[in-house]
Amino acid sequence: MPEKKKIFEYLSFVITLIGFAGLLIFTSDCINSAKKAVDMCLNIIIPSLFPFFIFSSLIISSGICEKIQRPMEKIMKPLFNVSGACSAAFILGILSGFPVGAKTAVTLYEKRLCSKTEAERVLAFCNNAGPFFILGTVGVGMWQSSKAGWILWSAQAISAILTGIIFGHLWKRHDHPSKTYAASAKKRLSPSKNLFSAVSGSAASMVSICAFIIFFAVIVALLQASGIIGGFASLICKIFPSLSEKTTENILSGFFEMTTGIAAVGNNTPLVQGLTVTGALLGWAGLSVHCQVLSVVHESGLSTRPYFYGKLMQTALSATITFLFSVFFTLPDKKDVFINYSTSGLSPFSASELFALCTAISIFLLCAFAIVSELTDKKKEKN
Repeated sequence: MPEKKKIFEYLSFVITLIGFAGLLIFTSDCINSAKKAVDMCLNIIIPSLFPFFIFSSLIISSGICEKIQRPMEKIMKPLFNVSGACSAAFILGILSGFPVGAKTAVTLYEKRLCSKTEAERVLAFCNNAGPFFILGTVGVGMWQSSKAGWILWSAQAISAILTGIIFGHLWKRHDHPSKTYAASAKKRLSPSKNLFSAVSGSAASMVSICAFIIFFAVIVALLQASGIIGGFASLICKIFPSLSEKTTENILSGFFEMTTGIAAVGNNTPLVQGLTVTGALLGWAGLSVHCQVLSVVHESGLSTRPYFYGKLMQTALSATITFLFSVFFTLPDKKDVFINYSTSGLSPFSASELFALCTAISIFLLCAFAIVSELTDKKKEKN
């Protein structure tokens, strides 16, 4: 064991030195990549995710999840084999974007509103690209087609649900009855303390997420500028001659950072193939997103294996469903795709419009949960 540890330490040291040398040699590429990543964080990531982070924390801390647990159990238990409280992670995961679903699942477990196994099951399918990113950034911004955006988002939602159904009945580790956990929720804080905790915690999460996005943007730039990605792509194409070298290169870029790969793939492939690969990359999400999720999960004690298994399954399902939708639905001509795309214009909304829209939807979700909670309480009183 000590031998393996030493090898790992030496390997880490060598990789760090190579990375440092790459920064010095390919300074211009790295700076340009980092600037684009910062621009994306300021104009898209923070305005679209920050409100959802705050309101997802408020939804859980307000006690609404416990109140809707029983009525939602009728849907969540048969489908996903999880408690009704986990519906918050599923809904927010489908409607918000990376990594709100994962953060909500971890919070539910830490608040003892679900068991360890249930939280791990939810992690397998609740972390998805949000509709604003897919419909706006990818559909309208990149593909110049709202129809393409709806195809991609529908494929994501369906693949997430199918993954949840499969994992709900396959992942049995540490299984315990969920109702024993719901009863042990901690004493609630005051609304002002909940708000302060939600805002400060969400701000810290946003810093971590943006840091990973910028870091991986620089890593991809280094791998591209040094020819490493090109070399691997060439090797893969020799093994599989039917693959295009440029497409393989772009897929490898997307493996590390999803947005970079999606932006490049469609420019160099036939339409249906490009959309299918885009669906696969959205399902996989990229190592950058996985590190964001790990930063949320690592202190909770939850296993990350179901998360990675789930993303692999979702990649395959998303690609398959996207391909089927692309065949059955009429798509725009190739000449109409990517005509106005630029890396600085990823979203059809300005940062302020996006923030206002996401805040409004977050408030709507909070109100919807509150209304369901009130109706549930009244029903209990009558009974």
